[in-house]
Amino acid sequence: APEKYHGVTFQVGNAKLEIADGHRAVKPEVFKEPIASSKVSLMIYVDSINEIIDKCTSAGIPLVVGPRHYYWGTLEVVVRDPDGFILVFIAPYSEKEANNIRADETFSQPPS
Repeated sequence: APEKYHGVTFQVGNAKLEIADGHRAVKPEVFKEPIASSKVSLMIYVDSINEIIDKCTSAGIPLVVGPRHYYWGTLEVVVRDPDGFILVFIAPYSEKEANNIRADETFSQPPS
């Protein structure tokens, strides 16, 4: 029988993340508890930021922070889930992908 909850699944390559308002293995009342902190974030390592941007765009999920190139060698984009959790998607830097997604280069050099 299909599960009776709503959620979204992000998948890039072999990596998969499901965010849902329920799960068969968790008592339903757990999902009714309010979130006490807005300071929860999840760092998710992926192969391509472009794929994440495409999925968010097609699902109508706004980017909280658009694509950025960081000097430690990553491309990153940030979204907020419906409960307020911050999801930071991180991929290895690629000049080709950075150009394709028009990554902000402001943070591409270490502070002086």
